[in-house]
Amino acid sequence: MTFTNTIRPLLGALTRTCVSNHAKRRIASMAPHLMIRSFSSAEPSQDDTSSAPTAPTLPIPAFAQKVDEHKEEQKRRRLSEVKISEVLQAKHSFRWVDPVICRTSTVEEAIIACIEGGLSGMMVVETLNEGEKKVVGLTTSRDLLRILAAKLRDGEPANAIMKEHMGDYMTPISQVIFCRPEETVGMCRTIMAKLGIKCIPVLSKEGRVEGLITAKDMSDFGLDAKDRGGKTNFLRDISERVGLSSNTSMAEPPPYLQAHMALEQTPLYMNVGVAELPHPFKTPDGVGMNHRDFGPEDFATDPKLSEDSWFVSQVLLPDERGENLRNAVYLGVADGVGSR
Repeated sequence: MTFTNTIRPLLGALTRTCVSNHAKRRIASMAPHLMIRSFSSAEPSQDDTSSAPTAPTLPIPAFAQKVDEHKEEQKRRRLSEVKISEVLQAKHSFRWVDPVICRTSTVEEAIIACIEGGLSGMMVVETLNEGEKKVVGLTTSRDLLRILAAKLRDGEPANAIMKEHMGDYMTPISQVIFCRPEETVGMCRTIMAKLGIKCIPVLSKEGRVEGLITAKDMSDFGLDAKDRGGKTNFLRDISERVGLSSNTSMAEPPPYLQAHMALEQTPLYMNVGVAELPHPFKTPDGVGMNHRDFGPEDFATDPKLSEDSWFVSQVLLPDERGENLRNAVYLGVADGVGSR
């Protein structure tokens, strides 16, 4: 008995159970020399195999092979190795929102633009005579919250705050942190984590801002539209998690933390050293905001060019019981380089 006669009944049984097209292709790829017969309710006899016509083979379309290979390749790739340009392209193809706002726009207009566009940040631009948009800074939704909190704390009326211009509160272009399209998601995540920022502009070598990348954009990369939302996913993943009961309360701090908080506060004794360091990008003629704007190749070493300031003061303060005075040292250091 030949190998063909042995495997043919197995193929007939598989086809009678209505296997999927994917299974058919797997079988065809495993035994390309075999002929897959059409659906039949009876097994062929020895005589039938010599006289009955054979069905043609089922070729796998080339485009289907390429699609499957692309999906498998996407699964094998680690997200941290994906280039930022790919994430940005996927973001813009899914939904395009122009992340810009005019320098003369008000805080109110910036808030509305962030909410309606679902933006975490926007590039602040000014329009030139030729209609070209020149980037002059960056603002984020967190910056807008800081503006409101600071102004309201100072007692300014809300209407006056909303009429302020964004050009007065943006991060100037000389201080904006950016990434490159050819850099990876892993590098971009590292920068954002170190600086505590939620979005970062993508700057091309030609000096154009191609877009803004957020942590959500990177986590959504590789997901289909149906995986990002829709009624089916809502019913399956979210519907059972909506709403808290009326008896919901906050948990107490862990026992080890409660014990630490209950300890009596004891004074901290420490040795303090004071050092005055020069600004690395400062010269007698001026100061640069970054190494690119700094003229000389070597960093500044003259302490007279320092922007650091400090103070040390010794005062008498009452102890915990308020009975005796004891010496206490107050100190402070103001660092003008990279402080946040």
